[in-house]
Amino acid sequence: MKKTINYKKDLAFDDTVSSITSISLECNFSEDDERVDGSFLIEGTYKSHELSLNKKSFKYDLPFREEIANLVKESSKVEIEDFTYELEDNTLKINIDYEITYEEELIEEEFDEEAFNRFLESHEVDIVSFKEEKEPKLEDNLEILDEDTIIQPEDCRNESVEEASEPEVLEPAIKEEAREETLEPVIKEETREINLEPIISNDPVETTILKNIDKEEKYITYHVHVCENDDTFESISKKFNTTTEEIRAYNEFDEIKIGLKLIIPVKDE
Repeated sequence: MKKTINYKKDLAFDDTVSSITSISLECNFSEDDERVDGSFLIEGTYKSHELSLNKKSFKYDLPFREEIANLVKESSKVEIEDFTYELEDNTLKINIDYEITYEEELIEEEFDEEAFNRFLESHEVDIVSFKEEKEPKLEDNLEILDEDTIIQPEDCRNESVEEASEPEVLEPAIKEEAREETLEPVIKEETREINLEPIISNDPVETTILKNIDKEEKYITYHVHVCENDDTFESISKKFNTTTEEIRAYNEFDEIKIGLKLIIPVKDE
């Protein structure tokens, strides 16, 4: 904690004072219960007449006291912040700014139950209990199935462990079309045999093929090409020895995009 105090004092001389030739200030202090006691020691010299060569000395002891509640013993310190003076009509006017730093003891306030009850009576408040909830008894965790059968929690836990210990068997059957979607783009081409008999398919690629293939044509195989960064209709048609018109006839796409799947018909392969 910190306190800044201003101390003023007028010191009257019994003698005529023409000028102050020197002045000094010292501070002494001590602690006593809940206060700080101290004194300012001011001393110096002065001239009685302006042309006089003789100097006279003066000395004043100025006490001060500062009350501090809950002061921690031997924790205070006094420091002089500013010191000024003025001579007026044989009176020395002193002005001192000093600072006291200290520590206070933390004292818990006693609970005033009567004042608290008066507050509750005069205000609308909700009382909330922070007491620990009562732990549930074992009987509260029992599940009653009927009048004669009771399953305890331990039996339930054993059954759940046995069920969890049986590994779930997954069917290995995976459709070829679904596997094609998850393959890395390293595999760029696939060749499939197509049955021209009418079938019902949910695969959008097969649906497009069946819709566009004429039953009288001699195409019996086709390629599924996954488009890359530099692919064009012209480069793809050269790669598979076909024409861009044939590729466009079996695909409903106007431009090439990376990852796009194109149906490439191969005649008499």
